[in-house]
This record gives sequence, C-alpha cells and structure tokens, in this order.
Amino acid sequence: MEMDSRRIDREGLEQFRNWARPHYDFVWFSYMQTYIWLGEPDLGPTVVDFPDLESRKERRRVDLIRTQLTQGTLVTRARSAVTYLQGWKNADDWRRVERHVAEKVDSVVLASTADCQLSGLSNALVVPNVVPEPLMPLGRAEPVGPPQVLFQGSSLYPPNLDAVQWLHDRVGPEIRKQIPDAQIRVVGRATPAVERMDDPPAFTVVGRVPTMDAELARADAVIVPMRYGGGSRIKIIEAFANKIPVVSTTLGAEGLDVEAGVHLLIADDAEGLATACRRILSDRDLRDQIVEAAHVRYLQRYGLDAARSALARVASTLR
Repeated sequence: MEMDSRRIDREGLEQFRNWARPHYDFVWFSYMQTYIWLGEPDLGPTVVDFPDLESRKERRRVDLIRTQLTQGTLVTRARSAVTYLQGWKNADDWRRVERHVAEKVDSVVLASTADCQLSGLSNALVVPNVVPEPLMPLGRAEPVGPPQVLFQGSSLYPPNLDAVQWLHDRVGPEIRKQIPDAQIRVVGRATPAVERMDDPPAFTVVGRVPTMDAELARADAVIVPMRYGGGSRIKIIEAFANKIPVVSTTLGAEGLDVEAGVHLLIADDAEGLATACRRILSDRDLRDQIVEAAHVRYLQRYGLDAARSALARVASTLR
C-alpha cells in the first residue's frame, strides 16, 4: 500500500480510515506529511519517504538569508533578521518532527548517502532518485543556431524559485556577456513573479509542459543554479540519461555520485557558472567527454535497476 497526501481530501481521509485495517506486509508512505496527516497509523511494517531532509534544507535557506543581514535599508535588514530567526526555529521544528517520525516507523528513506549521514537517523536507508532510460537520448551533438540553456523545475518549490531569480538577475546576464546569443529557457510551473521575467528570446519562461521531450531535445546545456535544497536533483539525472551536458552549483549536484570536471561542470558564483556554460558550449571534445561519462554514471547508479535493488534492500530489513 502507498499513500500520497497530494491525492487525498477530507472525504478520502475518512474513507481511508474506514477502509485501512492492519495488518499489511509492507506499508510505504511517500511523504512524511502523509504519515502524520493520516494519524501515524500502525498498519504493519512501515517505511516513510523523506524526499528532502527538511531540517537541512531550511538551515541552508537560513545560511542564504544571513548574507542579506547587512544589505539594503534598515527596514530590509530588519525583515531579513526576523526571517533568519524564524528560519532557525523552523529548522529545529523540522528536526524534531523528523526524529519523531523515524522513531515511530521501521525505516525512513532518503535519496542520498549524504542526506542519510546528515540526518543522524539510525534507521535511514538510501533509495536513489532515478529516471527511466529513454529509448534514445534526446541530446544533440552540438548547438544548432543560438545556444539553448535549460533550467527545469516548478518555481512553486522555493529552492527552484530562488534558483530562477538568481538565474534571471545575475547568472543570465553573465552568460550573455560571454555568449551574447545564448538563450535561456525556464520550464515548469511558474509563479506570477517568474512569469513576469519572460523576455524572449534571451530569457523565456515556457511554463508547464505536458512532456519534457521537446525541451530536452533543443537544450544544448542544462543549468542547475541551486543555492539551497535537499535530496538529489532529478533534473541532473534526466540530463545525464539524455546526454545533455550539465553545469551546476556544488549544492545542485549534492547527493549524486558525480565528479566535477568528469560528469559535469561545477561553479558557485554567477561568473563561474557562465564560464562553465561557455566552455561546455564551445569545446566539442570537452562536451563529448562529459556527456559520455555522465551517461555511463546514469546507467550505473540512476536507472530503474538501481531503484529496484534499493527497494529490495529496504524490504529485506522489514520483519
């Protein structure tokens, strides 16, 4: 049995409580919030999925806010200070919730070894994020026309929203300094603030699409300018699977078994990300080496077989 809080309303909750009875051989909750919202039911050996380590994600957001404490007007600095303090409280609250849930269930699942270690939870296990192998990789061998740089992800997710804002305000202008005809495309559900950034062809907010295939097929590079977050980035794994080169921040690639300069290029400031994009778009040999190494790493670590093996390991721990 698997339950997803995004697909259940109050009526569905009542139906679930009337229907679900112990004892199941194996119960998997896809979100920690689902397990809590359903009243922490004891229906059998139970696993709870933590897609992100929320306490760690919140602390990273706080670290980012800290850089703003001395910037702007007195009012702006005061607001940043309040947000900073509230963020630390939120992180502590999340930490208590994570520990509570872990104590109640047999195992919790995280997307990376790094998150498992950071969690400090004795019953944390790794099930990596994976994507199905495409019938044929969609990446093209070299740019055709103006280079296309893709960022994908819903801006309703706060770390993605921060990444889009930084991409628009700082990283994008640096990319265009070094590659004047570069075109950045932002794909995924967009907030009104992101929709207002639309300025094609330099910066196009595509919005939500039914499938990523067309956008991946036109992308010459995938950029992941994440400054906080958790888990591991499916957008990177998908690019690896489709032989599209990736430029990322260190945090964007965190949680993945990758090496900078081998599987992708990494930089942590706007100019460095722009330089990495220029290198990957102008050096055919570098591009070929990176996409081939990344595709091999995808096949080794992030295909469906890896998930099946991990799931089997989780199931074997349950009694």
